[in-house]
Amino acid sequence: KGWGHLDPLITGGLPSSTDYQKLLHHVCHDECEDIVNQTIKNIVEMTRDVGEDAKPSEQSCADRVVRQVEAEILGCCGRSCGWDGRSCGSWPFLGKTEKLDWLQQCC
Repeated sequence: KGWGHLDPLITGGLPSSTDYQKLLHHVCHDECEDIVNQTIKNIVEMTRDVGEDAKPSEQSCADRVVRQVEAEILGCCGRSCGWDGRSCGSWPFLGKTEKLDWLQQCC
């Protein structure tokens, strides 16, 4: 245990395609939590960007929050699982150890 939404994937063996998609749906919720946490972490800098530097709030948010979160999720993690913009194409071909390593690093 300890994998959050993905516990059933680890402890229950290989799920069906439908079950797998349901589990991955929760990753989007995790991304939202990361965005909120990154916003809280950077709120002072974002306020300074907008107030002192006259940067649009959308630009500050994109620079300090969204890019940070997406870089982690879609960068290294995406490349290592064969992310095609919708799903991890390499996932069915990874061994259990590789899947556990990926989940530990990326989730």
